[in-house]
Amino acid sequence: MKEALLIRELFKKYNLSAPVAEADRSRILRSKKAALKRIVASGERALFMPALTLGLYNLYRSAGINITLAGAARSGMAAMAASVIIALSVPFLIMQGYIYKAPFIADETALQKGFIAAYTGDVTIARGDEEINASAKGIVEKGDRIAAGESSGLLFRFESGSIVRALSSTALEVEETGPMIRLALEKGGVLSRHRSSGRGIVYEVHTEDASVTVKGTEFGVIIKEGVTTVMVAQGIVEVKHKPSGEIFTLHKGEACEVKSGMSARALNAEEQFLMDRFAEFDLTSPVESMRDAEIESLNEKINEHEKKPEAAKKSSRLTLDEIKSRYGRIDVVTLYNGRVIRGAIISRGAVVRVITVNGTVTVQTKDIKGTDIIK
Repeated sequence: MKEALLIRELFKKYNLSAPVAEADRSRILRSKKAALKRIVASGERALFMPALTLGLYNLYRSAGINITLAGAARSGMAAMAASVIIALSVPFLIMQGYIYKAPFIADETALQKGFIAAYTGDVTIARGDEEINASAKGIVEKGDRIAAGESSGLLFRFESGSIVRALSSTALEVEETGPMIRLALEKGGVLSRHRSSGRGIVYEVHTEDASVTVKGTEFGVIIKEGVTTVMVAQGIVEVKHKPSGEIFTLHKGEACEVKSGMSARALNAEEQFLMDRFAEFDLTSPVESMRDAEIESLNEKINEHEKKPEAAKKSSRLTLDEIKSRYGRIDVVTLYNGRVIRGAIISRGAVVRVITVNGTVTVQTKDIKGTDIIK
């Protein structure tokens, strides 16, 4: 009891129980700063860590954050540690491609493989002295000779994303599969979708009298009665007539018979229908990762296309009932400008393609306000 009274008397005598005035607080804070500067100074230069501590202390205080000098010191040490970690990590992350991912450039020596997504009928692949029957997820590689019999067909996808559709009664050889994909078509027809995507891959189809070069497009090459016909659904292709050396450029919706003095014409109904059907095979994911149900669906589709060749002779103009019967739905596409398109969406991406009663309509995805489905 006596000790408690003595303590109270001491507090009263030296005015220790009274709150510190605001002016006194400011004076004490200024004296602490001045004292710290004098303590850490060495000549005219302060040591780095105390100077950093004092700077952070002033910064936090001016921002209204109540922090001690010890807390400012810990904050400075944490900031230095983080800086060191970032400095050491950035070169590693750059090398790993997490910060800057350099575009893929095809290795001049690397050969890519093709993987079979679907086939129907009698399709064989001659590889060296071996003859292999086509199979789902089977491999297509450089040097393979592909033969599709009557009412037969094959669909495969290269690792770079290029898609190839060999039509019935077709014979072709896969001549190159590196930075250049080159197919040599001997007879029949081949439809291709090649998207360069900055990968440095060049795609070519050769026949006896023509070479067709693309960098990103959807096109077809057909040999019929010794005449090579090239047709373009999307993009641009360069056609060369080998005997004369003449080079001609075809654009979207155009076709030509390869010969000296060749000229472009519009796709006819049969060609448009053939390319529209090809557009239904939108293989955006690698074949090797597809589920069995997806493979089966593709097989059914290619089988339908090849077993009913008479359909290709019909006009590509369909009624809404025919579109609904074929695709199982009617898509209603509304654009921001108020236009409404009714038909069946057959491909999606940067552009959307819709089969309508007036033929195939292509619109930019960014122009689409919304879509609905009528079953």
